[in-house]
Amino acid sequence: ITVNNIPPGSVMGTIMSEANREKFQIPTEVLLQTIPVRRIAVGDDRGKIRVLDQATGSTVTPPWQAHREQWQVGLIVAIPGTDRFVSTGFDGAVGIWDVRGKRHGELLGHTNAVKGCAVHVERGLIATASFDHTVRLWSLHPPFACLAVLEGHDALVFDEAETRLHAQKAILAWCLGA
Repeated sequence: ITVNNIPPGSVMGTIMSEANREKFQIPTEVLLQTIPVRRIAVGDDRGKIRVLDQATGSTVTPPWQAHREQWQVGLIVAIPGTDRFVSTGFDGAVGIWDVRGKRHGELLGHTNAVKGCAVHVERGLIATASFDHTVRLWSLHPPFACLAVLEGHDALVFDEAETRLHAQKAILAWCLGA
């Protein structure tokens, strides 16, 4: 797989799979998260995720409907040390998946697009930031309970880097007992 033409700050990028000469034009925040066993999860603007082999670009797991149809996948974040990842969506849902496409959990509670996500494996936490003006902290382990809802955004946050930063700060504050 080669990744082409993604200047800093761009919102769209292209993946070229040499194996089947396919091109994927997708949002860069959804583009690549390397997962163990040399797999890459890719989300699209129709709520589907597929897993590709990092070396060859061939499809390992056919596309599956991870989020509601016609709702873009917002972000894919690998869970370090596992074959799992977190996907967020413009439908407000958050899912925990493995590279075979099996859902291990669904985190429901946001009422608008989820564009930020951070994972802290050592503390067993997932933080998600949404256009609903909240950051939610979740348990990384079943039953994936919502541990806290942090409010306070005065406006929608459209910058992907900033929403990820909100999620990371929420984990830090929670860990420090703030």
